[in-house]
Amino acid sequence: MDTFVPTGASVALSPEQQAQAAQAVYEEVITDFRDCLKDYKSLTRDHWYGRFFDMDQVLKVGDMELATQNVQSRTNMDGSTECPANGKIKLVHAFQTSMYTIPIGGTFYRVYEIVPTGFFGYETLEKVTEGNLDKDGTKTIEQLKPGHQYKVVFYPDVTQKDLDILYQSYDELIESCVDWLRTESWETGQRQAWIDYYAAGSQIDLSQTLQQLCEGVKKAIKDIWDVLTKLFNILCDPVGNCKKLAAELKRITGAIVDTDTLTEKFKTAQDEVALTLTMLKDEALMFVCLNAAWSYFKLLTPQQIIDFVAQQLGSILTQFVIYLVLPAGIVSKIFDATMSVAG
Repeated sequence: MDTFVPTGASVALSPEQQAQAAQAVYEEVITDFRDCLKDYKSLTRDHWYGRFFDMDQVLKVGDMELATQNVQSRTNMDGSTECPANGKIKLVHAFQTSMYTIPIGGTFYRVYEIVPTGFFGYETLEKVTEGNLDKDGTKTIEQLKPGHQYKVVFYPDVTQKDLDILYQSYDELIESCVDWLRTESWETGQRQAWIDYYAAGSQIDLSQTLQQLCEGVKKAIKDIWDVLTKLFNILCDPVGNCKKLAAELKRITGAIVDTDTLTEKFKTAQDEVALTLTMLKDEALMFVCLNAAWSYFKLLTPQQIIDFVAQQLGSILTQFVIYLVLPAGIVSKIFDATMSVAG
């Protein structure tokens, strides 16, 4: 995520030139944002911390998730399930995203029946069938024994073509964020702020402030990933973890949260919590949202950056991303509610 640093105007600009210079700022920020997944791909290839950014692949039987693992992993994936009354199980291999089901076709699989031996609870595996999933990443296995236990083993081999299809699925999200930046930032004040900045012929030395800003962003990225991981773990049992969530919100925002009120909000927002869990496990979506937040700040003028105080970026950017990530139902029913009852 490169920082766009416009130079202060050294000569007086005409109104037309001021508007053109302002538009150039916007176009460069948007161009950088549209390319944000290139940065994400680079992070996933990093030897040391790529695994923290990589997405997951998931093995499902019908709608039930049996196993997940990193998309780069070639380790076998397996899980057990009971055959339903119709004697069929549908195998699914896909990327774990919050927006769409992105299939991984052609994966080799084996299906075993789990047979009790009667000796000390031991079990044996009897192979039933094997083959490759269809292009849509699915395969329906028929003529199984209802009520019997079966073990499914996948042998994943995710290709570059599979990954390209995955990343292309985020184009619509990126364009939605572009529209959001245009309507919620640029057209509602930042275009005029940049025109005013150039009209004033500002000569601000930003080197030290922007260095602090960039250092704050680097730290914020690591902090945000830590926050999102904690949020995921908390939301796996939101009612039981209300005290932990209250403590996390206090750390992030400084607000004191009424845990009883928070518990009640969670009980009435189960569907939104489930959606949030899916979103928090979608690393590419998180990265796009983070870049949308960063692009929002890149549209600030140099004077606004100075007024903003670079050292505060980390905590504010983290709050901003949380608002961006959590679905509307969560924001209205939980996060905003906690702020309203904060002392």
